[in-house]
Amino acid sequence: MRHLWCFFLTGFLLGQSAGSYRIKADLLGETVAAYMQNHRNEHDCAVRGKLRHLVYPYVLPSLQSCTTFAMDQEMSYAHRLVISRTVSFDDGRLYSLRMDFSGHTFDQLFASLSQNFGAPVRIETNLAQWGDGTSTITLKGEPTAISLTFSLDDLQRDAERKRFVARQNRVPDI
Repeated sequence: MRHLWCFFLTGFLLGQSAGSYRIKADLLGETVAAYMQNHRNEHDCAVRGKLRHLVYPYVLPSLQSCTTFAMDQEMSYAHRLVISRTVSFDDGRLYSLRMDFSGHTFDQLFASLSQNFGAPVRIETNLAQWGDGTSTITLKGEPTAISLTFSLDDLQRDAERKRFVARQNRVPDI
């Protein structure tokens, strides 16, 4: 059984803007090849050694994403069952790792993240964010699902810009 849980090094805690978060063996900003190497023995989302493209494969070839589901492989984070894990790459670098949980885990995840990272920099109803200027952790709660996302800020903004430009340039269906 594979468990997904964090090993956070002191140098990557909030207040250190020089580095990004490490999630298990993965480091935000690592290459697709490094990710594939880290997950070579898992029932992961790779297709023939490559990740599936995100959104429009011919319009946005620099954005890739893949999802692993709990039915394919058992995963956990902070001792909570992960329903799915989605990793996203921009220009071959990991910029986002999202985990989805059942709807009753928000308080437990919030407590675990607060213990590791201190008080959130932003908190609203069913939303908490921790950030250090380089990376952001976002915990969102909905009635039936919770999402926890670790993201590398610069690459996240670049990917959002590329998706926005692609939507603006998309030819409408007739």
